[in-house]
Amino acid sequence: MNNRLIKISFILLLAIEVSCTSSDNNNSSKEKMKGNMFSKSLSHGTAEIAGTVISLKEKNGQQFYVVRVDTVLGYGAGTRPIPSGVELEFKVNNSVDKQLLTENSAHHFTLRFMNERFGGEVDHPWEIIKLMK
Repeated sequence: MNNRLIKISFILLLAIEVSCTSSDNNNSSKEKMKGNMFSKSLSHGTAEIAGTVISLKEKNGQQFYVVRVDTVLGYGAGTRPIPSGVELEFKVNNSVDKQLLTENSAHHFTLRFMNERFGGEVDHPWEIIKLMK
């Protein structure tokens, strides 16, 4: 009888321990899900960066902005990686207010990767499609 009571007590303690640890895991996964619910999702082929405008260049009648990528804030699905700390040339979409893009101004940019067109490489594959101060 005493041996049986010890076995039952051991099984109950083990069951309590398993239920307590699985409860903690559920709470942390719920917190992660809650955090993901409110994070902004980006479209396929887009990225969001924090960057600083270095200069404006003109090539073949088109304007390009040289931007130092300070931090990559996020990627949409299937988006090519962008290294932090480099200077890249970007085309600017017509919907963006170019007057805000002054030298040494810092912004959050939403970028779109422009795929290869007509079988050739695109010289400037990234375009600024949204600007946030």
